[in-house]
Amino acid sequence: MINTQIKKHVVGALICMLLLGLVAFCGTTPVEATDTSSNMTITNNKMIALTFDDGPSEYTNRLLDILSENSAKATFFVTGSKIDSNQLVLAKALSQNCEIIGHTWSHSDLTGLSYNDIAQELTKTNIALYDTLGISPQMFRPPFGEISADVITVAEDLNFAIILWSISTLDWQTQNAGITYETIMNSVHDGAIILCHDTVESTIDAMGQAIPELISRGYTLVTVSELLGKTEAGQIYRNSISNWTGITHTVKQGESLWSISKIYSTTINAIKTLNGLTSDLIHPGQVLKIPEGTPVTPPSTDTSIDGLTVGYSPLVKIGSGNSGYGETTVFLTFKLTDGTQVVKEVFVTGIKWGVNSVEKVDYVIGEYEVDVTITIVTAGNNFNQLTISNVTATYIVSPVPSTFEGIVYTVKSGDTLWLISKAFGTTVDAIKTLNGLTSDMIYVGQTLMIPVDTPV
Repeated sequence: MINTQIKKHVVGALICMLLLGLVAFCGTTPVEATDTSSNMTITNNKMIALTFDDGPSEYTNRLLDILSENSAKATFFVTGSKIDSNQLVLAKALSQNCEIIGHTWSHSDLTGLSYNDIAQELTKTNIALYDTLGISPQMFRPPFGEISADVITVAEDLNFAIILWSISTLDWQTQNAGITYETIMNSVHDGAIILCHDTVESTIDAMGQAIPELISRGYTLVTVSELLGKTEAGQIYRNSISNWTGITHTVKQGESLWSISKIYSTTINAIKTLNGLTSDLIHPGQVLKIPEGTPVTPPSTDTSIDGLTVGYSPLVKIGSGNSGYGETTVFLTFKLTDGTQVVKEVFVTGIKWGVNSVEKVDYVIGEYEVDVTITIVTAGNNFNQLTISNVTATYIVSPVPSTFEGIVYTVKSGDTLWLISKAFGTTVDAIKTLNGLTSDMIYVGQTLMIPVDTPV
């Protein structure tokens, strides 16, 4: 990562580029732009934002006709290199009070670029938008939804908000109008930002049915700016909760729906239902509505269970590509109340793009038996999100009662319940029953009561 001084020079140079673009623009006759933010009307209606990426394309004009016929708006996240050759259709979108925002110049994965290159991808696109249309959006959408620390830093330095989505239609993958329509209708919720692509012909077909149906269900189709209102540079937005008056939680790095549900003593399904989430995928900066009637407790970055704290590597970059399999190493950190810390490496292989991969592991950590479910959630063109769920820790020490007069055995390295049972001429089940064990896992130093009437 380049240092702060260099970044300041880079940003300064890019701002100069932007100003030069604006000066050049002054000598042209731009298309008159509509300030959609001034048209925003605050109502109690349910509002959603349909968004279309990667265009304009040969299908965009027909999409605009459908929007016009239904008095609906949409937001277009355009690829910068396509702006100059599509001026007429973009001007038409603005004339219909739709919104146009940058989607980078070359549609590259920004997480693989330097600070300078990321800044140029964003700035070059905005210069083209200003030169052509007279607009300079202060937000953008990163290709594939991929975000890194450098992407956020550049967004902060250039005063851009980062716009993602709460519903992905996967229209580019299915290429099926019926599936796209059903995905929207089954997932839509108040405040949703819905990801589609106007480069997919079947998506335009789906819009002919979806848009009037959404309106009939009471949704107002607005632009992203209208939905979100004021945004902040470097912040990530997936949805709007402007009409929500209850508890909210801003997702932090390393958090999962499971850990958040434990903070507020609620359930994953309750949070997903309230926020219209169709998967467990969440992102730092995302704001979640918390079900009413749940107590507020101080947030924690780790999962604490009966004195055992479980932490994990929060975000894993596994690999890209639409074919083949990915793999990654997940680091689980277990901390005991006495300060002992144990790190376990879990190597997850065979992670297929487009399919969630689940790995279950169990360990004995100190006095605890711990079961952990690791889920790799794939999104965009990369395997890029890791969540830990269903973490359970069972206290496996059964203190020997002071009244017990039988044999007491202290577990040594290499011992198993089977070996101990053979040493004392008893059975594994008899030892487990007497000691209240729920599994065959034991740890060094553990004391076990041996069933009475067994030979030494």
